[in-house]
Amino acid sequence: MAIIPQPQLFGWREIEELGDLKRLVIVLRNLPDEELMRKLERKRGKGRNDYP
Repeated sequence: MAIIPQPQLFGWREIEELGDLKRLVIVLRNLPDEELMRKLERKRGKGRNDYP
């Protein structure tokens, strides 16, 4: 049986060593939010645009 080594994209220890805010930033940067934003903008319609 052949063993195929898998390269790591990142080490889990690197993530654990980060602070909570830095981990949150990583998550928010990588969440797919385009569809959510479109739905929210449609729901707002022609309402106020104080906080786009």
